[in-house]
Amino acid sequence: MATGSMIAASAKVSRSYAERLTKGIDASKFARKPKGVDANHPAWILGHLSVYPDKLLPQLDRAEIAKPVDAALEAMFDLKSECRDDPNGTIYPSMGEIVDRYNDRHDAVIGLLEATPDEVFARPNTLAMQDRFPTVGHITTFMLIGHPMLHLGQLSTWRRCMGMSAAK
Repeated sequence: MATGSMIAASAKVSRSYAERLTKGIDASKFARKPKGVDANHPAWILGHLSVYPDKLLPQLDRAEIAKPVDAALEAMFDLKSECRDDPNGTIYPSMGEIVDRYNDRHDAVIGLLEATPDEVFARPNTLAMQDRFPTVGHITTFMLIGHPMLHLGQLSTWRRCMGMSAAK
């Protein structure tokens, strides 16, 4: 179970960073692009990241706790989807819905990692990107640490473009 503990420790840092980054964001600006900058906004970033934890759960032998998103929402936040400016707040779910799903689903996966046997992490990855992430441990590490931190860096930049301070 050492593998799960290692992944969980870093995933908790990523999850905590997301929480700090969302503090102070005005809900009316959550799905807005900065003026003159084609950047992903928090609605797309956190919505996109909220889709993946439930895809990991079957890999971790915990499919029964997955809460998959419906097809329309998944298409909205798919890796090939376009992040669209939403000045009227009609394209994306509310800030509360997106942030709650992000937190809930990441917490669900992080919470079970330490009890996941090492042999589960050693199994072949059947989810995605097997050429880069051949085992369940590899894809879990990426989906809970590398992938979120990549997009959370975008959120940090969005904050600065919107005149906000660094996350504290």
